[in-house]
Amino acid sequence: MKIRELIVEADPAELGPMNDKMKSVLGKVHADDEEQARTDAEAKAKAKEDQRAEAARLRKENPEMLEKYIDMLKKHDWTYEYSDGYSRAYVKGQEEHYDIMNMAKKIDPDFEIYNKYDPLKKEDMGESATAGATSAGNVASVANPQVAYSKPKRDSKGVPQAKQKKKKDGTAVNALDMGTSIFGGGAVKR
Repeated sequence: MKIRELIVEADPAELGPMNDKMKSVLGKVHADDEEQARTDAEAKAKAKEDQRAEAARLRKENPEMLEKYIDMLKKHDWTYEYSDGYSRAYVKGQEEHYDIMNMAKKIDPDFEIYNKYDPLKKEDMGESATAGATSAGNVASVANPQVAYSKPKRDSKGVPQAKQKKKKDGTAVNALDMGTSIFGGGAVKR
């Protein structure tokens, strides 16, 4: 995102009363910004059109390149990103994807052919559940129910209190004086 898109300058006509010199300067800046935005949009549209024309020319002059591209799309492992860790399947899929993207920039800039072979297209990945059926949003899971549903004692500030051995006077027993370990079992004498 460009900085121009983030910062919006005020239209001088909407700023209200100001001296004529300031109004003139702001008016020129505003007009220059509008002209620059229009020029940028035209240049971007022209570049996109040139890219489409070049892709059409390449497809026409080099049909084996188009066949290779389609073959790569057909053989590509579209789920490589879901493989475990940085495995061979992931690395191979990533390299194939990189090669496909480089070729798509040349002969398929609008990704029309790419989208035809992509089984994981975002538009097709919707969820619908019939009446009475369960959709993914209706299912919840709890990783550790004992912890999630526990109701620990809390102090006056609402902070959960840890279970702790206390002396007769109410103070905590020093952990070094206890014969147990936090890992369970007794202390090991060496």
